[in-house]
Amino acid sequence: METALMAATPKSMFIRDLLPGKYDLYLYGWAAVWDGPSGTPGFTDFGVFVTGTGSGVYRLDYSSGPWPGMQIENQTYLKVPITLEFGSNGRTLLSVDQAGIGEGFMIMQGMQLVRIPAPAAPALAALFACAAIHRRRR
Repeated sequence: METALMAATPKSMFIRDLLPGKYDLYLYGWAAVWDGPSGTPGFTDFGVFVTGTGSGVYRLDYSSGPWPGMQIENQTYLKVPITLEFGSNGRTLLSVDQAGIGEGFMIMQGMQLVRIPAPAAPALAALFACAAIHRRRR
């Protein structure tokens, strides 16, 4: 199955066996000067599939012209919140591709995956620290 997907969309990337949980997926791209056939600024679409939540097509819409000198959300990069879960085969899967339904010409120039720690972990650490301090005072 995955071989067929790779053949159909050669600009795809698959990442398997990540820890399940919440992540922020950053997708970077820029095309210096491009006007689509209709004369509008170019844009590109990234297809994201995860075993969990966050699957969909996300649009990076940039204005034509020179590099703006910095990263700008929704123009030079996208931030996509995703949640990875175990699939029916007991593995996680993240697939990212250039969906190709945009009018512009662009490639994915970078990707970053940042795991968001569980909110209970810091709270539990603080609770145990308070209990240890309380125990020493007795």
